[in-house]
Amino acid sequence: VLDAFSPHLGADLSGGSVHGNCIECPFHGWQFRGEDGVCEKVPYLPDIEDLLTSRGEIRDKNTKKDVVTNTKGSKGSNKVRIPKTAKVKTWQVVEANGSVYVWFHPRGLDPTWFPPHLPIPSSRPHSARSQHTVLTHIQEVGENGADCAHLWHLHPKFVMRWLGWLGFTHEWDSEWYSANEIGMKPSFFSFLADVSSSSSSYSSSGGEASHKHIAFSNLKQCVRWKGFVVPTSKINVRVTMVGPSLVFIQFQSAVGRIFITQTITPLKDRVQRVHHKVWAESRWVPRVVCRLILLAIIVQFERDVVIWNRK
Repeated sequence: VLDAFSPHLGADLSGGSVHGNCIECPFHGWQFRGEDGVCEKVPYLPDIEDLLTSRGEIRDKNTKKDVVTNTKGSKGSNKVRIPKTAKVKTWQVVEANGSVYVWFHPRGLDPTWFPPHLPIPSSRPHSARSQHTVLTHIQEVGENGADCAHLWHLHPKFVMRWLGWLGFTHEWDSEWYSANEIGMKPSFFSFLADVSSSSSSYSSSGGEASHKHIAFSNLKQCVRWKGFVVPTSKINVRVTMVGPSLVFIQFQSAVGRIFITQTITPLKDRVQRVHHKVWAESRWVPRVVCRLILLAIIVQFERDVVIWNRK
C-alpha cells in the first residue's frame, strides 16, 4: 500500500494505471514501485537532460547531486537519473480474513503485533457483509465492548419489532477482560486459539506486555417471552478485541460455528467506516442464514450508531 498522492506535484495516484509492479501517475507518467515506493521511471527525463546538456546548462551529469541511477529510460538503453526524493511512502500490510490490514503508528514505529487469521480457508469468501459510516472517534467504537451496562438498557428490545410487540425481549449478561488484567493464563490462550491458529500471531516480541492490545468479552444472550426464557434461545458469544479497530466474534449455532469480523477504518477526523463480515465454519450453511444473522447484528449496531452520531 502506497500513499495516495504523488510526491512530484500531488496528483492522486488512484487515478493512474498499473504497469507491472508500478503505479503510474496520471499527471506526468511517473512510475512508482509497489514494494518500496521508489520512482522507477520518469518518461521524459532523458530528453530534458539531453536538452540541458546540449545548452551547456549541465556540463557533467556525473557531478549532479541528490540523484540516483534507477532504470532504463524511454529511449533505447540510456539510464535515467531520478532524484532520491522521488519516492512515495509505503505502509506495511497483512492480508487476512478477506481484508487488507494496514499498520499505522503516529510515531512511525514498526508493527508490534499482527492480526489473527480465522480458522476458515482463505479461498472461501464471506457469506454476508455490511458497511456503516459512523460520525465519532474510533475510540468510542472500541470502548463500546467494555461498556457492559449499556447492553441492559439499549439492546433488550427484540430485533424484529413485531415480535417485540408480542412480548419478546433479549436478555444479556456480559463480562469484559483485558489481556494484562488476566495475565494471559493458559485457559485464556485457548480462548484466543479459537480465533487464531496461534496466539503468537498477536505478538512480534512475546511476553505479557505484548498482549496489552487484546481484550475479551463473554456475552450470554437469551430470548424471553413475558419473562420466561424461550427454550434453545441461549447463546454464548465470544468476543476478542484486537487493537483499536479489529473485533472477532464467534458463537455456536444450530448450523455450526459462526464467525463475525468487525473492522474500523478511519476516513478523517471523527468519521469511521465500519465493516461487518459473516462466515459459517461449515461450507454447507446456506448464505441466507448468514444474512439473517448479519441483519440481527445490524439492527443492534445501528442502535449504537444513533447514539455516537449525536454526541
